[in-house]
Amino acid sequence: MPAEAVLKEKQAQVAQLVDRIQQSKSVVLADYRGLSVAEITQLRKALREVGAELHVVKDGIISRAFDALQITSLTDALTGPTALAFAEDETSAARVLVEQAEQGKSIVLKGGLVDGKAYDHAQMEQIAKIPPREQLLAMLVTLLQAPIRNFAYLLSQIAEKGTGQPSAEASS
Repeated sequence: MPAEAVLKEKQAQVAQLVDRIQQSKSVVLADYRGLSVAEITQLRKALREVGAELHVVKDGIISRAFDALQITSLTDALTGPTALAFAEDETSAARVLVEQAEQGKSIVLKGGLVDGKAYDHAQMEQIAKIPPREQLLAMLVTLLQAPIRNFAYLLSQIAEKGTGQPSAEASS
């Protein structure tokens, strides 16, 4: 009887994890060995600031959730302790984890999912280098404004210098 209760609890955990993975734009798998409780708390806070959450989940539960979602390329990453960072955008969780790793924290990216597609650790590090959405939009606006600004400058220069042709009054 107790074995059935444990099995049902694990099945519920797998179902919850599958649902959470499907609702998130990105999921980053990371090894957090060597982090102190204070460092994990700081990491959770940094992730919350960008709209992401960190959860520590047993590899068996993650493996079963990946099986349910037919994700096979990340099963090799499920060795040792694994933390999952769920984010509402594609890059924020990976960016925070990489920044923390660069600050000397014992965090190693194992891989991740972005919009349901699996990526290895090297690809997730590349994704982490993509600027935030707001910054990308600002860059786009700047690029779109440049031709208009240059055209307006050209028109103002033409207006200041005139057309270069003698007027009818000057020849009479």
